Amino acid sequence: MKNIIVLIGVLFLVGCFETQKIPGDLVKWVENPDNGLCREKTVGDFTIFAQYKPLSYIICSETRNKTLTEENYIARERELSGMEYFQVRLQTPNPDPLIYGGSDQNSYHMRNDFLMFGQKDYICLLRGADTVACSMYQFVNYQGLAPYADILLGFRSDSTKLDSDRELIYDDQVFGLGPVHFTFTSDEIESVPQLELN
Repeated sequence: MKNIIVLIGVLFLVGCFETQKIPGDLVKWVENPDNGLCREKTVGDFTIFAQYKPLSYIICSETRNKTLTEENYIARERELSGMEYFQVRLQTPNPDPLIYGGSDQNSYHMRNDFLMFGQKDYICLLRGADTVACSMYQFVNYQGLAPYADILLGFRSDSTKLDSDRELIYDDQVFGLGPVHFTFTSDEIESVPQLELN
């Protein structure tokens, strides 16, 4: 009987360590594809990544080299609340995805302009039976400094639908990739560990 009580106590402690993370560990946990919040699909020579970005992940990413206090965390969480955030990364074997298959500067600038201003209208989030339009959109062009380009996305959240799966639809209009779907289950989203702050 005594051994069973000790075993239960050890399992409880291990469970506590698994569900609470310090900021750096939480970032690594969310970015680990095994945990379901980072997805990848290959279409031709393109690899498209989609990352679900919980608020705790965003805050920890922003404060990598700074001390994160509970007061600072709560204040930043309040600023970010009301939205669900994602990141889409377009990656090619080229040093810059915007020159992929293009032969001139005009093609490059047209792609850049569309990704900055037009692609937003071709991205949505299915949350349960609802289709949610993209309300925050930012294209990040690294201009050949990295073999990828990033798109940061935000969708208005609905507190009554938080237990629904999310399906992010990226309907590419630039490279002919077509609509690409990424599903994030509510179980995966709810499994994000709690942040441990001192």
